[in-house]
Amino acid sequence: THFMQDSTGNGVAQDTVVSPPKYLKWTGGSTWSRSHSHMGNMPGLVAAKGRIFAILDEGFIGKDQSHAPADWSLIARDAYNGILLWSKPIKTFHDALWGKKSGPIQLPERLVTDGDRVYATLDIEGPLSAVDAATGELIMDYEGTNGTEEILFNDGVLVLLRNPLRETGKHDEPIRAVKGRFGGGSPHGENEKEIVALNAQTGRILWKHKSVVLATTLVADGKRVCFHDGTKIVCLDRANGKLKWNTAPVERTRVALAKSPPELLVHRGVVLFVGGLRFDQSAQARAQKKKKDEEQGKRKNKGREDQTPQREELKSAPKR
Repeated sequence: THFMQDSTGNGVAQDTVVSPPKYLKWTGGSTWSRSHSHMGNMPGLVAAKGRIFAILDEGFIGKDQSHAPADWSLIARDAYNGILLWSKPIKTFHDALWGKKSGPIQLPERLVTDGDRVYATLDIEGPLSAVDAATGELIMDYEGTNGTEEILFNDGVLVLLRNPLRETGKHDEPIRAVKGRFGGGSPHGENEKEIVALNAQTGRILWKHKSVVLATTLVADGKRVCFHDGTKIVCLDRANGKLKWNTAPVERTRVALAKSPPELLVHRGVVLFVGGLRFDQSAQARAQKKKKDEEQGKRKNKGREDQTPQREELKSAPKR
């Protein structure tokens, strides 16, 4: 139902029975991606109740066509036979000329389903929309959700990450190609954002919480909403948005990059976090780690020196 399987951020499957694939059942859509040099043409795919949903760039494919305008759509296929069920145009989406293998890391987080509805942003700067999973008909646009960048669904509650700067056009998120055709080294903006929880059926806003939120670290289960604010892990009560706890701050020297996401997940009441590429600690923390490593190295070397005479004695012992 989510890019990372569900709202907890844990990508490990819950399947209890698996077997090796035996044959190809069906294929659908274009055989090739639009370009080898730029971002893929399917940044998001989820599935539920026998249907597959995807955000797809269906622009021109062929030699010298990679710079042609993108044609983004939200599509649905029958998971059994691959038949196209419906297609819904996306007004504007990410720049298709973004560098290959460089993200942007948040795009897959813009598509979620509960089986009956598909939740997606049909405009890169627009609000969250609910679409009928069977027909593709628009059910509603959620008021107050413009600038939504990430979507979670858990037990009838939608938890969104909204960037207020998207409404002004002055955000520093990497939504346009920079530095030529590769933009993976660009930082994801770490301005203050807004976590919004709302009733998925009615759209009624339950609570809001403002904070810096690192891209892709927002997760939720039945009791809590967790994220990383750049220096620490923060846990909120899912029911009311109030702070439950946070870890001690840890300084770092670099911002998160567009091509390398930090990861956070919650599983059985335990929260796990890894910083991603170049998510460095502060100079002070690195110096402390270096000193500790050197001390451990000295202890190991001393241990080897203590054992050396014993090894020499064994080598020089007469054979019997």
